[in-house]
Amino acid sequence: MRLNVTGASEKVENLARLLVKDFCTRNLPQEKYHEVLVDLSFVNSDELVDLGECWPKFEYAAEYHRPTHFEINIRNTPDNPFLMIKILCHELVHVRQFCTDGLRFYLNGKYKFKKVKYTEDLEYDDMPWEIEANEEMEQIMFDFLQKLWNIY
Repeated sequence: MRLNVTGASEKVENLARLLVKDFCTRNLPQEKYHEVLVDLSFVNSDELVDLGECWPKFEYAAEYHRPTHFEINIRNTPDNPFLMIKILCHELVHVRQFCTDGLRFYLNGKYKFKKVKYTEDLEYDDMPWEIEANEEMEQIMFDFLQKLWNIY
């Protein structure tokens, strides 16, 4: 796995590196783990509409193709690093979904997730991949922080 992290304090960047590598080690098949590249940026609030976002780094159309290069942008909130880590957990679920669950965003505005096709008029709160990411992010963060606690 290759990882680039920019835009936050050294402590937050180091914590993010540990989290991303731990998550990908535990949640991606070994062959996919070695192929994945994540560009993680902590950006100023005026550069990002949402708290976070995750996208494949290229456009693709073939249904069988699984992306391996991802761009994750997290709103930089230095006064609340806990929030940045929580949002990163959410976005990492999307990396796993793209790599293993067939999450696809097509140029025509349609989506595919776990072999089910969705139309562009789906509301954010009704998107199954967002529901899943919201449900899993706190457990991922808890497991990671518990692991850190045991290390130190």
